[in-house]
Amino acid sequence: MRKRSLFSAVAAMFLLLALSSESGAQNVHASGSQARGTMGNSARLEGQPFFLPMPGTIISASSTGNGFWIQNAAGHVVAKYWNANQAVGLVLPAGSYYIFPNLAQGQNFAKAFALFNVGGAPPAAPGGIPGAAPGLVWVTSPRWGVSIMVPAGWVTGTDLANDVAIQAMEPGENAFIRVHAASGSGIKLEDLAVRFEGQRPYNISRINQTVVNLNSGGHAFVTEYSGFYNGQPIGAGFLLTHTPGRYYIVEAVYVKSASALYANTLGQCMGTINPR
Repeated sequence: MRKRSLFSAVAAMFLLLALSSESGAQNVHASGSQARGTMGNSARLEGQPFFLPMPGTIISASSTGNGFWIQNAAGHVVAKYWNANQAVGLVLPAGSYYIFPNLAQGQNFAKAFALFNVGGAPPAAPGGIPGAAPGLVWVTSPRWGVSIMVPAGWVTGTDLANDVAIQAMEPGENAFIRVHAASGSGIKLEDLAVRFEGQRPYNISRINQTVVNLNSGGHAFVTEYSGFYNGQPIGAGFLLTHTPGRYYIVEAVYVKSASALYANTLGQCMGTINPR
C-alpha cells in the first residue's frame, strides 16, 4: 500500500475545503479580544463582526481566558460560556455577531476563537474540521494571535524562543509541528522558504512544492521535503503565508518510520492555520 505523504495530505485538505465551499458549505472563523480596563478607562473589546449567511454550528472553540460570550449586531448577548469547549454544537441563526473572551481573575488580556460550519457541510470529525483526523484541538499564540489545530495529547507551548509562536511535540518525540511568526514585509514566500530551509538543524531536499489558497483568506506556499536528522530519515513540510506586516511559517517534521502515523495528521493540521 502506498504511504500517503504530508504534501498530499495538505493538498487533500485544501481540496476538501474548496469542494465544501463549492457545494454551498463553508467554515466561518470568529475571533475577538478583551483588554482589562485601567483607572479611568473601561475595558477594551476588539473584534471584527462575523457573518453567518445561514444557520451556523460551532465545531471548534477556544479561549485564552475563561470562555467567551457572543453578541449580535445590536449588542445583545446571545450565548455565554465559561468553558469554551462547552460551546461546541451551539447553533446560531443567520446574521452578524461578535465574539469576546471572559477575562480570568487577574488576567489583563485574552482572545477567543470559534469555527462555525454553515451551509450543510458534512458533520465535523472530532478534530473540529470536516474530514480531520480525530482528536485535533486548537492552540493559539497569545502574542501573535495565530491559531492552528494540533493532535490532542501532544506537548504544546506558545510564544517560545526563536520566533516560535506555537509548538506541539508528539510525546515520544517522533514528530512535531511549529508555527513561526515574524514581523516584516517585501519578501516573496518562495524566497523566504529557501532562507528557512537553510536555517534548519537537519538536512533536507525539496521534493514537492505548490501554491494554495487558504480557507482563512490569502494564499500559502507549501513545500515537502525528505532528509535526515542525526542519521535518521525524516519527512518534513513547510507552509508559508503572510498578513500585512507579518509572516507565518508552519514547520512539520516526522521520522520516516512513523510516517503512517503522523504524515497525514500533520498535513491536515498545517491546513488549519488561521493567522487572524
